[in-house]
Amino acid sequence: MPVDFMGGFGEALQGEETSMRVGLIGYGKMGKALFHLLVQGGHEVTVVCRTEESAKEHEAQFLKKTANAWKRAGNPPDRIAEKLEAMKTSIRFSASLNALEGADAVMESMTEDLELKRRMFQEIEKVVSSSAWILTNTSSLSIDAMADALRCKERFCGFHLFHPTALIPLVEIVTGQSTSPSLVEALFPFARGLGRTPIRVADGPGSVINGILVHYYAEAVYLIEEGLALPSEVDHAAKRYFYVGPIESIDTIGIELFLTGVKSAPDVYSVCPIRLHADADERTGMARPEAGARPGYHCPALLLKVLRDERMGRASGKGIYLYQGGKAVDDDPMYYLDTLRFPKRADRPIEEEAIVRRLLYAVLNGALWILHLGVATPEAVDIGVQEVLQMKEGPVAMMRRMGYETVREQFDALAAECGPRFHPPNLASIFQ
Repeated sequence: MPVDFMGGFGEALQGEETSMRVGLIGYGKMGKALFHLLVQGGHEVTVVCRTEESAKEHEAQFLKKTANAWKRAGNPPDRIAEKLEAMKTSIRFSASLNALEGADAVMESMTEDLELKRRMFQEIEKVVSSSAWILTNTSSLSIDAMADALRCKERFCGFHLFHPTALIPLVEIVTGQSTSPSLVEALFPFARGLGRTPIRVADGPGSVINGILVHYYAEAVYLIEEGLALPSEVDHAAKRYFYVGPIESIDTIGIELFLTGVKSAPDVYSVCPIRLHADADERTGMARPEAGARPGYHCPALLLKVLRDERMGRASGKGIYLYQGGKAVDDDPMYYLDTLRFPKRADRPIEEEAIVRRLLYAVLNGALWILHLGVATPEAVDIGVQEVLQMKEGPVAMMRRMGYETVREQFDALAAECGPRFHPPNLASIFQ
């Protein structure tokens, strides 16, 4: 069912049950999540693997898990065998890009390497028709930088899901300068057919909602490395407004993956407030001002420390937290202290209310930067943040309810206490 995106993908996908032939490149954590969403959505899926051996291995694992699930559901052996044989015609694993010939869409979920992705998109374009969508699940790389490798840039955009997909149904449709409006229109019903809540955002570069989350995560780590609170105290305070604590989130994402996004931040102001460039001070995380780091922000020294200590996150048994019997516990308070900036731990811990205020206003500040940069609407920001952090109220709606004077007063107080990172851009604009 090849469809002409210039003629209107929207017409082809008016019904969210429409089945498509979808190619998938990249079968890691997010690739597998995408695969299962596509299969559950009723699409024909072809997964391109690195080798024939890995293709056969992944196919065998998938079919075995599927057979076991059907067995638990009470299907007799002959019925299971029949269903598996039928499934092989719509679910395929291959080591050849030529297997993507005839695909209506190709989705990429490889490692965050710009040149690797650009080369792959060029190879994909040699195989698929000019009407096929080419989508990337990148979280941090520029859509426009990747699109430059393509002849038909109109059929390309970001389709960024959030981990874990079972808990966060959000997907960002990230548009580049050349992305066709009809492709964006078609991706909304396609996303809903996968059980996702779609929002449209511009190239951040990369994920716009992740940009807001980095404000939240950075502020949480600052609190810890200033010696004002322990990780468990920060996460507990965060539950006042947010479903998941920032430190447990960082450990779940993984330190290395988190810092990969920070390293990918461009040399201009973007949705990500912190930078970790090659010439940054490895002890402090300070980037050159001309590298686009926002005033008052630095890449937290604690993140660089845990990376050097090979504390990669929850999956490795150590991250910012230690893990004992699967339970997160705080390390020695002195381990967390940034002794270059704060030679000794604070004599008196910060009050929980102050922790809550810094975390909340970090998120509000991130939302204001997104609006200032013009990469998302207030409605998209509210939907996205509510879906990911499970706030009862979106950040823009919250500020409007609180009123300009109250919000401005709180930002001014935080700027006096913490520095220029709490000077929000164009606060008055959301009240006009």
